[in-house]
Amino acid sequence: MAGDAAAVVAIGGGAVVACRTFERTAESVGAARLHLEDVLVAHGVTDRDTVEAAVLLVSELGTDVLQHGRWPDFSVTVTLSASSLQVSLETAAQQAPAAPRPLPSAAEGSPRAPAPELRSDGVPDLAPHSRTIVEMVADSWDVRAAPRSRTAWFRLFR
Repeated sequence: MAGDAAAVVAIGGGAVVACRTFERTAESVGAARLHLEDVLVAHGVTDRDTVEAAVLLVSELGTDVLQHGRWPDFSVTVTLSASSLQVSLETAAQQAPAAPRPLPSAAEGSPRAPAPELRSDGVPDLAPHSRTIVEMVADSWDVRAAPRSRTAWFRLFR
C-alpha cells in the first residue's frame, strides 16, 4: 500500500521481509497478530519476549486503526535487521477519507474509547490507552500522517 505520508525510514541494514494488507475489521486485528508471529518465526526471531512484544504492539496499533481510522483497510510491513525489527501499520485512501464508521458496541450505551488528539505538530496521535502500551513496550515509535494516509510504526531491539 503506498500512502502519501512521509516515508518511514527502515532500520539501518534492514530489509522488508513481509507486507500484507488487511480489511479494517475486528477479525483482521487477530489475523495481523498471527501473520506477524508467523513472519517473525519464519525469519529466525526466536526470542519469545520479542515476538510477544511485537504481537502486542500490532494488536494495539491495529485496534487503534479500527477505532479511529477512516480508511477501509490497513497494511502491516515487517522490516528486520540483525539487531532489531520494525513494524509499520499504514492506512491509505484512494480518495478523501470519510468519517470514521462506528464500531458495534458490546452493550448499548457503552462508552467509546477516547479519540486520539493532535500532537503539537498536527499529526493525530494514538488513543491514550494504545499510546501508554506502545511507550512502555517499544524501543522507538511514531505516527506520521498526511491528508490521505497515516502510518504508525514501532521498533524493537532483539
